[in-house]
Amino acid sequence: MQEPSGFNSAGEPVALNFATGELDTRQLRHPDGVILDIGTHVLAMLRETLHASGGDTALSLSLRVAKDRLGHDIAPGDTSTAEGEAHLQGTLGTIPLNIWLNKYAGPAGGQKGMRIGLRDGRIITFDRAPEGEVVTLQDGERVQRWTRPGTIYTHCLDEQILGADNLFIRAPDSVAGLTQRRLEEVEWLLRLQQQLRGPH
Repeated sequence: MQEPSGFNSAGEPVALNFATGELDTRQLRHPDGVILDIGTHVLAMLRETLHASGGDTALSLSLRVAKDRLGHDIAPGDTSTAEGEAHLQGTLGTIPLNIWLNKYAGPAGGQKGMRIGLRDGRIITFDRAPEGEVVTLQDGERVQRWTRPGTIYTHCLDEQILGADNLFIRAPDSVAGLTQRRLEEVEWLLRLQQQLRGPH
């Protein structure tokens, strides 16, 4: 998840407001950094994709990099500075996992999706574009692309939570598992914060 950002009058990176695209003037503090703010969304997207495919969603994570918005490492004991960038590494079932989170990816930022490398060499890429959510399947030189108008968040909320045929109606027995997966993800991310910053 590489979010586009702008610059303030001092030339420092500044996040953009999600809804308006304007410069976000808030000074973000821990725990509002990318690990908890964006990491929860990315893990949910990855694990639910794998769960829907019948895969193993067991999660293991370690923190490889955590930096503030200016690119400085987060120091042990720092319980106030929000992370602007982080690299998480681990496994999802038996699948190697790398998650790059960056709220300050510059004007060229904007990747909001995932890239899955299949054992047979094909690559599935899921990303956001102005026309909607785009899924690309690359098989050597052959590339197939599908676009679904709207955003994944809107579709997920409608299909899983708010819509007439939501998960609570369609498959009430699966709600507990869905909730348990979200709790596990938050526990992992909080554990990484404790390892990074020390107990707090």
